[in-house]
Amino acid sequence: MNSSLPAGIEAYLSESGFSATEMLILRKLMEEDSFTIRELASKTGKSTGVLDQAMKKLLSRKIAKKEIINDQPRYSIDSLDAVLRSMQRETKQRKEQLDRRHHDFESFISSLTHDKHRPDMEYFHGLEGIQKAYMKLLDTGQELLTFTPVLTRAEDDPLRIFRVDYFRKRQYRKIFQRILAPDTPLARRFQSRDAFEYRRTFLLPADEYPMTFEKTIVHGLIACINFTEQTACLLRYPDLAQSERTHFESLWQQQLKASTCPTFPLPPPKKVPLKTHILSNIREFILSKKSIAAFILFALISGVMTYGLYQSNRELNLERIRQQVLSIAATGALQLDAKDIDAVRTREDSKKPEYAKLIATLNLIRRANENIQYAYIMRHTDNPKMYAFVADADSLDPNVKKDINVDGKIDAADQLNYPGEPYNITTFPIMSQAFAKPVSDFGTDQWGHLISGFSPIYDASGKAIAILGIDMFASEVDKISAQSFSPLFAFIGFFFLFVVIRFGAVNRSLILECFEAAKVHKRIVFLWFFFLSLCISVIVYGVYSYKRDIIIEQTGERLKAIAVTTVNDFHAEDLDQLHWAKDMKKEAYQRVFKRLNEIRNQNPFITFAYVVRPTQDPDLFEFVVDADMNYNLPSSFKSFGDFSPMTPSDANAWPGVIYDDSMFHAYFSKIKRANYAIFPLDQWGSSISGSAPIFRKDGSTAGILCFDVDLSTILLE
Repeated sequence: MNSSLPAGIEAYLSESGFSATEMLILRKLMEEDSFTIRELASKTGKSTGVLDQAMKKLLSRKIAKKEIINDQPRYSIDSLDAVLRSMQRETKQRKEQLDRRHHDFESFISSLTHDKHRPDMEYFHGLEGIQKAYMKLLDTGQELLTFTPVLTRAEDDPLRIFRVDYFRKRQYRKIFQRILAPDTPLARRFQSRDAFEYRRTFLLPADEYPMTFEKTIVHGLIACINFTEQTACLLRYPDLAQSERTHFESLWQQQLKASTCPTFPLPPPKKVPLKTHILSNIREFILSKKSIAAFILFALISGVMTYGLYQSNRELNLERIRQQVLSIAATGALQLDAKDIDAVRTREDSKKPEYAKLIATLNLIRRANENIQYAYIMRHTDNPKMYAFVADADSLDPNVKKDINVDGKIDAADQLNYPGEPYNITTFPIMSQAFAKPVSDFGTDQWGHLISGFSPIYDASGKAIAILGIDMFASEVDKISAQSFSPLFAFIGFFFLFVVIRFGAVNRSLILECFEAAKVHKRIVFLWFFFLSLCISVIVYGVYSYKRDIIIEQTGERLKAIAVTTVNDFHAEDLDQLHWAKDMKKEAYQRVFKRLNEIRNQNPFITFAYVVRPTQDPDLFEFVVDADMNYNLPSSFKSFGDFSPMTPSDANAWPGVIYDDSMFHAYFSKIKRANYAIFPLDQWGSSISGSAPIFRKDGSTAGILCFDVDLSTILLE
């Protein structure tokens, strides 16, 4: 079959209503017997959507036919006679339309010959005249039907400011506008803003419907506006207006049918789409002066609420850091020897080896814990408001000048402290309680705005002879708060919520319209209810999760600080001796057991303290020491008077007991430095664990020091 179509035949087909895509499909169907839509798309370069719409028109005209072959629809030419009949029908319709228009024009000319039927015309000149013409159209209060050539972008329109006000007045008076325009890039851009302009636009083939001026039909009035010459003419002639209206509606119905999706039909032409109604109301709402004033008020309220939430978050982080420095001080105090402290009292004692040992221990504690700025030891003096320095981590040589806070200058904040130097505790009155128990607080002195933790240091008789102080800059609170809370997102969220509430209050009729539309289908009402319930649940769960994560992170960081601060109290030589239950009687086991319990007693919130060791299997670890297991204690025990049945959580572990770490993705095998993690569930329950590795001299891991807190206990507090 010859597939070529002469230019004259193509022109005739085009005049008969065949689109370029339809003619392209006809040519391809003449080349081969049948195609699928995807095959046509690959051969023509057109999208499947465009081809599918064109094929539906050919099927409706019975020019093409569809067959199912191998479960796939294939299309072929049904009858070439149908093409001829379709062309004859289109030609006849066009001839009838031209005859009608010719008859209307003859009637118009005839009416002009009689004074009593002469149309009433009104002329306007310039931009101001065009604006007056538009306002006269608006005064009719009727729907506007407009043919328009889109000649400029909205930003370049000389009537841009007027059109914004004109839209608001149309929106207020509920005057909808339907527009037909030639299909050009500017017109497509114009059409894309329909939902915001309270209008609807269809595009016509530019070569078939050329337009040089704008024509609007409303009631018995026709307005012709020429933007190039800046002139406008209003023609009051009901008969001609009715004819133009009929012509407009005919074209509109054709475009409406062509664009209608079978599954989701569009609303009737005179019904304003709900999307357009909503978006146009939003645009008018934003442009209102009252709304602008309300936005300023909403911004102030949102700012106050955001500031309140930020302060709440900051207080939580402040407490988190206070607990962290408190734990570091409490565990670090166990590493200091009372005999060394007793040997250092005056400035001359800074040359003693005991002083150097204290400085080394303080620096070890500081290096092991991130963000710790100062570590020092103080003792009582005869004046209850004055304490005396024993040692300061930065003062190995008190006579050296150095920039210890790294601010680029040496001043009072960089002062080094020698043994016996007095310190007025009025800046930190909480220090007076530190000889009785570990305490923490924040305050300001010459070294800056600090968050400090203090813990007593005991001698062999159990008497508190000094206190260990650990300081962190208070600015760390703001850094952590900025990481865990975004004021910008919170502000935007509150502001948007207030705007939505304000919009609903101002546009109650629109809200009722949406509700009425929803009532058409009960399922939609249910979906709305489900959506709102889901939103509330997500918000509540989000707040709960946020608080929970802060508590877990705070506890984990505290456990990690305890582990990294005390890990140097445990030696690989002791751990390498412990492999069997009988090894619990060795002095090495008793040293480790005693130290674990001392640390736990200093930090009562700790549930479990233990040391584990890796095995050849990366998923299996063995217990070395458990703070609840000794040779003179039963392997499973309860407190006196507790007669409830034993459970796996009551069991303790002796040296050599294997622990399967695979359920936690081999957490212990990944520990190369201090860390913390959540253990979801094992025989001892769910817990938060802070850990630090214990290394041998050759760098291999001899064991892992662990401190656990029962997760359920933490979340209930």
